Amino acid sequence: MEKSSFFTSLNGDRKYKATDWAAYFANFIGNGVFPNPSSALRVSTNGDMTVSLSPGYAFINGYAYTNTDNLTLTIGPADAVLSRIDRVVLRCDFVNREITAKVKAGVFNSNPVPPTLQRDVDAYELALCDIKIDPGIMNILQSKITDQILNSELCGIVTQTVQTIDTTELYRKLDAFIMERGEDIKHWMGESTGKWEKDFMAWFDTIKGVLGEDAAGQLANRILALEDKIENGLKADNMQMADGNSVQVNYNTLKDTVNKGQKHKLTSDNGTAQLLNAGYDLNTLTKAGVYNGEKFTNAPKGNQGWWYIEVMQHTNLNGFCYQKATSLSDFNNIRVFHRQQVGNTWGPWRLL
Repeated sequence: MEKSSFFTSLNGDRKYKATDWAAYFANFIGNGVFPNPSSALRVSTNGDMTVSLSPGYAFINGYAYTNTDNLTLTIGPADAVLSRIDRVVLRCDFVNREITAKVKAGVFNSNPVPPTLQRDVDAYELALCDIKIDPGIMNILQSKITDQILNSELCGIVTQTVQTIDTTELYRKLDAFIMERGEDIKHWMGESTGKWEKDFMAWFDTIKGVLGEDAAGQLANRILALEDKIENGLKADNMQMADGNSVQVNYNTLKDTVNKGQKHKLTSDNGTAQLLNAGYDLNTLTKAGVYNGEKFTNAPKGNQGWWYIEVMQHTNLNGFCYQKATSLSDFNNIRVFHRQQVGNTWGPWRLL
């Protein structure tokens, strides 16, 4: 069928409906928000569970929408556990013959998604923004509002009647986003740095407890000295030391020096406790170190079972030392005992 428009009506012979005008404008004005000013139809928080829709113009299927003042929209309450994503839309209702701004509430979920837009013979919706509703919140944060106006699938910009687009609002939002994320990162770094320092000191205190402050410091100094001599003594051209000896000769000399720096081993070569023979008399165990074994003589509560023994010896005085014994026979009831030797005389075992 042929159809034409729009001509002057004579005696009512040229009558046109609103749908005719809408179809006419839809041919050259697409759906979306008019971009000037840049703040047109933007959603911002009011600091509570409401948001404001700024003034602006939009076009939906040939029908015009105008908001002349800030429009307040209410967001539903949050859940205590689950999240939700609400969507602010412009709804062109063909049944009620109106375009209005509405909040479409999402569904609570651990991984929420925004509600689907209605686009059928009864209504056509444009999404202005999505709002993340986190559990237990009492106010909407601006960072939780995701603008969808520039998303051409959900909304879009009317460009057919525009020569330039004001980007002021876009840059303002980008700057606010960067500042907010910067504060989040700064706060995270402050908390993490403190935790890292605390974890390191806890680890370091544990190492000091195993080696002892003097042994640990002496070992560290000798390692540093060894590294310095090896690094500074090498000649790159012939791999010889400055004194004429080979690297291997001087390295072996320094290694022997380091090995002799400790009077006796605190542990086995692989770092584990030194194994004592069954029946070993703990009254004769006065050499500092870490040991284990079973059925010791003069052990706490008899000589049965496996034990883990730690011995510390006085720096200058013979006949003065300290023993700590940990029972390994029952891991569900671990017991720790200790005693000390004074003037070659052992005191009784006491439960820690």
